[in-house]
Amino acid sequence: MMTDEPIQKEEGRSETMPAPLVPTERAKPSDSNRNALLCALIVTASVLITNPVANMPFSDEFSYDKTALEFARTGHILYNGWATAMLGWLIPWGALFIKAFGFSFTVMRLSMLPIDAATVYLFHQILRQFGINSRNAVFGTLAFALSPVFMPSAASFMSDIPGIFVIFACMYMCQRAVSTPGNRIALLWLCSAAVFNVAAGTVRQIAWLGALVMVPSTAWLLRKHRGIKIAGVALWAGSLIGVLAFLHWFKHQPYSVPEHIIWAPISFVRFVHLAAEVLKTVLCLLLVILPVSSAWLPTARQLNRPAWLRLTGVMALSIFLVFLASATGRIDSWLMPWLMFLLAEQSSLLPGMFGTPFAMTLWIRLAISLAVVASGVITAEQIASRKPNRRLYSDSHEKSWAEVSWILGPYLLSYLLLLVPRGAFDLIQDRYLVGVVPVVIVFLLKLYQERVSAKLPSFSLMMLTVFAVYSIAGTHDFFAESRAQVRAIRMVESAGVPRKFIQAGFPSDGWLQIANSGHINEPRIQVPAGAYNPNPPTQVPEECRDGFTKFAPIITPKYFILFPWFKNSPYPIPEWCFVPADFPPVKYTGWLPPFHRALYVQQLRNGPH
Repeated sequence: MMTDEPIQKEEGRSETMPAPLVPTERAKPSDSNRNALLCALIVTASVLITNPVANMPFSDEFSYDKTALEFARTGHILYNGWATAMLGWLIPWGALFIKAFGFSFTVMRLSMLPIDAATVYLFHQILRQFGINSRNAVFGTLAFALSPVFMPSAASFMSDIPGIFVIFACMYMCQRAVSTPGNRIALLWLCSAAVFNVAAGTVRQIAWLGALVMVPSTAWLLRKHRGIKIAGVALWAGSLIGVLAFLHWFKHQPYSVPEHIIWAPISFVRFVHLAAEVLKTVLCLLLVILPVSSAWLPTARQLNRPAWLRLTGVMALSIFLVFLASATGRIDSWLMPWLMFLLAEQSSLLPGMFGTPFAMTLWIRLAISLAVVASGVITAEQIASRKPNRRLYSDSHEKSWAEVSWILGPYLLSYLLLLVPRGAFDLIQDRYLVGVVPVVIVFLLKLYQERVSAKLPSFSLMMLTVFAVYSIAGTHDFFAESRAQVRAIRMVESAGVPRKFIQAGFPSDGWLQIANSGHINEPRIQVPAGAYNPNPPTQVPEECRDGFTKFAPIITPKYFILFPWFKNSPYPIPEWCFVPADFPPVKYTGWLPPFHRALYVQQLRNGPH
């Protein structure tokens, strides 16, 4: 959307837009489609390179897999007490692949490839619509799709990528509504965006921010067009009614798990916990977007003296807080990757993982953490101090900041506000950043084009390569680990031990629980009444139980598939809980150091040693 306000030139002449001093890039639609398809193919190939083959579910997908399998068998949507996402069209999508290829966890994961590709394709087109030039649009698309918060989810039957796909589709339709010359066509785009988003948003409820926030804010941007304001109000009201109807239906489904905004009594401790989670979320976000924000680092020498003083002050404060956290025994939780669980699963830097010395990993993580903080401060200083360079001309001038701000701003604010309850009462997971990172990429690329250069520096390309290699290798290592877990379980079972006596991690244990009892022992289940057993029988001492024990009472563990770093996990278990069992280590190879790793089978000890 072009602005009609005059822009003052150096000689005092006024024009509706600056004369281009650099030849403008006229990208053909075919070129944009070609680049978008190329990005989609690169990401699809990257997912396949990770070799996502394992007879074990990935994270929460055990629940989604089971629902899709039951739909393929019965034609009915049957929840199992774990999914808080409604899943919507993802259920028949998975069932379609089950009908065609039979059921396996690998088939379910590979069924996501078309959705992954469509999501990547749409994000590239969104960047181009927002005025990001051709080269930078490819870079921004890959910076998102090859990031450590996208790649593992793209290789799993989870609702995160389908959810962001629905948001992208709505975003793109809103862009088309703004760019179209006619009122009728603009209204058609807005109606399509709202209807599609309400229907498709059932896959993951947060996707409804498209119809409830993005469409109304776009209508407000187009309020001068005839009939748009009334249509915007009508679309918002209709969308709200549709969303409430879906939520009402979901709440009354057997073994569904509705989430509430307020989970527990509000106290000062909750606010402190929220503040900590928000800070960690910001730091983790700065880490994930480093390939894009690093474009500002080569020009940091142009910062003025006050900016350098502020940077020095922030770094000094950070180092002081590191010493304070170390003195109070909290240093581990305040170093990268800050949030769980995707980056932690991919990381070979967490303390004690795979036998890596704690001191070495601590110093490496500290160095990376301080570098991330410094990068964030330098980027913020440059954005605040640099003005748009009128001698630069790029496609970014084709779209106004009003369009970017109104389509993305209210959505981003609403998304972040919805993270507040989780930050206050639970943990904010890094995978939730999948809805934030694309917006930040748009803003950073657009600002860089207008204030520094139309071309990103080689340093950014190097950072993107490092992140892509790490994401692909880390995702590969997770599935290598999963295959090792399967071998360990089979080894113990071959000795005559029933599977219910083996604890192997919540994805595998969760699948066993719902396969045998039909549902997870989840306290939030409201339908049917009495489904939750608050006191399931267990012979495991309370100190030795992991976070999933209460959810899977079908398992009465005597053997445990463990990593050598289990005592340094987010839910630490005392070392005295276990003793080695009479089974050899299960070895496997990773692409990230250390390359040679092993899982161990241990037995429960009856009491403290």
